[in-house]
Amino acid sequence: MIKKIEGLIQILNAWPINQSRKKLTMFIIYLIYETIYLSMAFNDVVSIFGNLQLMTANFLGTLVQLVMVIRLIFIRFSDKMKEIIEEIFDNCVAKNYPSKSEKEIYIKYSLKAKNFYLILFDKFEKLKKGLLNYPATLEIPYRVKLFNSNGTSYRKTILLYIFELPLPVTAISYIASINLQFVIISNICARIAILANRIKNINCNRDNKTESLIKHIVLKHVELIQLVHRVNETCTPMLFVELLIWIPLLALVLFSAIVALEANETVAFLMLFNYICAALACLFANCLMGEILLTEETFYVCKWEEMSNKSRRSWLVCMSSGANIPMQITAGKIYIFSFNGFTG
Repeated sequence: MIKKIEGLIQILNAWPINQSRKKLTMFIIYLIYETIYLSMAFNDVVSIFGNLQLMTANFLGTLVQLVMVIRLIFIRFSDKMKEIIEEIFDNCVAKNYPSKSEKEIYIKYSLKAKNFYLILFDKFEKLKKGLLNYPATLEIPYRVKLFNSNGTSYRKTILLYIFELPLPVTAISYIASINLQFVIISNICARIAILANRIKNINCNRDNKTESLIKHIVLKHVELIQLVHRVNETCTPMLFVELLIWIPLLALVLFSAIVALEANETVAFLMLFNYICAALACLFANCLMGEILLTEETFYVCKWEEMSNKSRRSWLVCMSSGANIPMQITAGKIYIFSFNGFTG
């Protein structure tokens, strides 16, 4: 899975591992291109300021493109994200899962990541085919305005159309980056589930063995807590910026959809409704990942009451400390991604 995701993100040379000067140069060229596009797009906003319909049409593409670029910049230049990806790579080896049951657990969570990948790209393909089936019109797909230009001639429209052709490629890498995040969370959840399986199979009648197993499990649990903390610390600024953009954009599009519905503009309403569903799907993906982490169990599924007093004391300390350190994904450490957060 990671190899497939790597290939899609590497289209724009945004993959942080095995970078070279050539790849860095190509990515900087891509950023210059995006900077020019966003500058022209926001120049268009200034020229149409006050016209809600035209501003909404602009923001539908401009703000989403901004979200995508921010995420790709973050992935490319974040050393912490690079370390996390490398750790996930190193963990994906058979020797880390010696028993058959542990391999089955790991495969189960890997299939979840694969299904998430297939569903997300299937939706993207359907959306792309739907857009390609529309009749061709001489309108630029993303609203922009050339600097020092008050009109748009036939020639300028053609040039802008050609200029904007590479923009959809960013969406492919962006969707792959969401899948990368899900693969990381799935890997962590698989390791938590495997740890829970080891806890469940502890033989409480063998005190010496139990003590060594407790020590091993506690160390593994601490590693997972630290990994989740690093993932959250690394992603929370990026997710916070995305949330700051998505929420007002959704509010604006929802208002425009209501206006279109009241004006009996069915086509415009359906387009805006589909856009809202797609945006909510992006937010739901983060909430789904957060919910999966929050609902995983570890230390609470063993027969700790059958242990010796020494083992029981050690185990109870682990249970209490684990309960005080929740595994979660946040946006700016103020919004917790979960099903409650999504519906609330």
